[in-house]
Amino acid sequence: MKTNAEKALPVFAIIGLRYGQEAHVARRCGHLADLKFVQGDKSETALPASDAVFLMTKFIQHRWTTAAYQTFARERVHLHNGGISGLAAKIEVLAKTPTKQPFLWRKE
Repeated sequence: MKTNAEKALPVFAIIGLRYGQEAHVARRCGHLADLKFVQGDKSETALPASDAVFLMTKFIQHRWTTAAYQTFARERVHLHNGGISGLAAKIEVLAKTPTKQPFLWRKE
């Protein structure tokens, strides 16, 4: 059995960041979660396996929102209309929130 220190980090997909914002978010939040970045201008709306998805609503097309809600339970989809600081705060809160069950995509 894994100890608390050895537990895997949650995996969060972030869709639609712009020009270098991925590196900024990775620096601020990479120690809290395994972050998977997806360009919002991709033609295919393939979402990676993750525990939650963050959609940067200012920079994505509606098809990403539709794909997220078709792929994940509603409580695992987080729409974000703000900036990087707000996104980092949301990631921090979600990553640190205790859960009664293991993260959905984690093998124990």
